[in-house]
Amino acid sequence: MMISILSFRRFIVVLDSFAINNPSNFRMNLWVLVLFLVFPLVNGHFDNSTCGKQKKCIFVPPGCEASSHEFNRNDCRQLFSYSASEDGWVDMEMFSTNDVHSNNYVAVGFSEDDHMGDDPVTGCVFPDGGEPTVHFSYNVGKSNSPPESNDDKAAEEKNLKLVHAHKGEDGMYCHFRQKSTTGENKFAPDLNKKYVIFLARGKADNPRSLGIHGLEFNSPDYPYISEKMINVAEVRKRDVQAEGEKN
Repeated sequence: MMISILSFRRFIVVLDSFAINNPSNFRMNLWVLVLFLVFPLVNGHFDNSTCGKQKKCIFVPPGCEASSHEFNRNDCRQLFSYSASEDGWVDMEMFSTNDVHSNNYVAVGFSEDDHMGDDPVTGCVFPDGGEPTVHFSYNVGKSNSPPESNDDKAAEEKNLKLVHAHKGEDGMYCHFRQKSTTGENKFAPDLNKKYVIFLARGKADNPRSLGIHGLEFNSPDYPYISEKMINVAEVRKRDVQAEGEKN
């Protein structure tokens, strides 16, 4: 994994300040400070080395992970991973490059066919000047609607947790946990089913409602659509096969 130059410089400045202000405790607390500052930076990137070992991965465009001898994340426009736990929660990660600078969301849709509409969506939004958020929404035709009723909002609160989200020079990264449900609430689907996976990105003016993605096939924001149906809750961390999902 790589730590950005700006993040490293920030680390050095804080470390120098700590040494000046705490000379007697510097050595004793150095490693505590290192772990405190560095771990969030490292944790905020998509780790492809665990694909096929601890999680299944999708690379967009297909084959981008093999475009060079040494994997370069920026060869791939988007990355997606999923790994389920015994408790019914599914860890999912999304990554998108900043090749379209106005983009500020990444999202995954769970559809029963290859036509997105009347389907649940989970999206991470990176508002300008605000903290990243993760929310449920639902596509009705080409429109995206957020939860509005108390029951729908409660379903999101109960079944969706943001682990880490970060937007930097290298792109947008979001790690969240979503619980598989019985599907009684349309915003919180039963993940232990097979779906066509849609991976989308675009511009959101409202953190709770996603803007429309590219509609032309040759658009860089045209969504990725999995060729086969995928059960993201089927794969247990200890059961992942040696080869990650390559669609």
